[in-house]
Amino acid sequence: MPGMAKGQKRGNGEGSKLHKRKDGRWECRYVLHTATGPKRKAVYGKTRAEAAGKMTPDQEFDEDDWRGQSDLFQGENFRKNLEKVEELKRFAEERGYTVAQLAVAWTLANPAVDVAIVGARRPDHIEGTAPAAEFDLPEDDLREIENIMQGAVMVGGPSPEGV
Repeated sequence: MPGMAKGQKRGNGEGSKLHKRKDGRWECRYVLHTATGPKRKAVYGKTRAEAAGKMTPDQEFDEDDWRGQSDLFQGENFRKNLEKVEELKRFAEERGYTVAQLAVAWTLANPAVDVAIVGARRPDHIEGTAPAAEFDLPEDDLREIENIMQGAVMVGGPSPEGV
């Protein structure tokens, strides 16, 4: 994948290892430095880019992946949203969060929301995002996130009826 070589740092982690697993999925293991100390993390994806946490405007999706057929994941729409993700990553890292933690904390900051449902393949995958339930984003941060998201293209996945 352009921009990330095997063993290169991911986010604010160090000593990451990116490799293809026997089951065909990619895995990126790294250490994330947080306010409470270092945390070992593993990220998985169908593609090397997904596992490394980096999608590119020319991202190729598997044949059976609905995103490969969606205008939302191609061209200008996709490029705009990738730029927004990078801005959010920088914003999160400045505060000692991962972008996933920021997303959960932002969701829970909405007074109409009591629960954030976070997808995970295994229980240990949720360990990185669960602490975000305790984060209290200040109003200034919420306004800044709103500013960052101006111009983003809204994305939704396939409905249960379409799967």
